[in-house]
This record gives sequence, structure tokens and C-alpha cells, in this order.
Amino acid sequence: MGKRNTINATDKRKTGDAKAGKNRKINNILFVLLAFILAVVIMLGILAGVYYFIVNSNLYGIADKYREEIQGIPALKWALPDPPDPDDPKYLTDQEIRSRY
Repeated sequence: MGKRNTINATDKRKTGDAKAGKNRKINNILFVLLAFILAVVIMLGILAGVYYFIVNSNLYGIADKYREEIQGIPALKWALPDPPDPDDPKYLTDQEIRSRY
């Protein structure tokens, strides 16, 4: 009788280990998937930040050169700086300022 109880306890341990092994595999797969998604989100955030910096700072005249194309895309419009005002005194010579004012 004692042997039979130990066999049943051993069988129960084996089935418990099998269930734990399946749970570990599922947890590992979920962890890897979550880590991959998080890495992709971080990379996209970095690329979006670099794009925003380049367009908003107008590096190498990119915002001026591609303003019309960027304005046509609603999600990218927010990165554009305000267009320069031609009537701003910093863009005018002294003669032009005197003639206008």
C-alpha cells in the first residue's frame, strides 16, 4: 500500500512539472514578444524624435525644400516650423523698412 501512494505522488509531481513547463514556455514567449514590441516602440520613438528635430530646426533647408509635401501629410504637419514672415524687420534692409514704414 505504501508503494502505491508513492507512485501516485510521483505521477502527480510529473503532471505538475509538465504543467509548470508549459506555463514557463508561455511566459517565455510572452516575455520575448513584449520585449520585441517594446524595442520596436523605442526605436520608432527615437526615429520620430530625430525627424521632428531635423524638420523643426530646418537643418540643411529640408523644411523649406519639402514644405508642400510635408503639409500634405496630416500626421507630419505638426513638425513644420512656422513659415518665415517676409514683412519681419529682420529680413528687410534699412531702405525697405523706411519705405514701408
